Amino acid sequence: MLTYKNSKELADEFSNFILTDQRFIFINEEIISELSFWKSIDRRLSYIDIVLVYNALKYKAKLVSFDEEMNKLYMKYS
Repeated sequence: MLTYKNSKELADEFSNFILTDQRFIFINEEIISELSFWKSIDRRLSYIDIVLVYNALKYKAKLVSFDEEMNKLYMKYS
């Protein structure tokens, strides 16, 4: 939501905060890899969209989406 309502920069700042603040405990360490991938993307896609692309790439699955930006991102990294 921060990406769409404000900016990618603010969303990146928030993700840096939750990754470094010790009050946040991740019950699944995979989220750190997902966040790192999300932060590396400069496109204005939602976190969920980017994580879907990330997981499709990780598991060598074909991404099936009507979203052209997601498809372009998938093709870029596959």
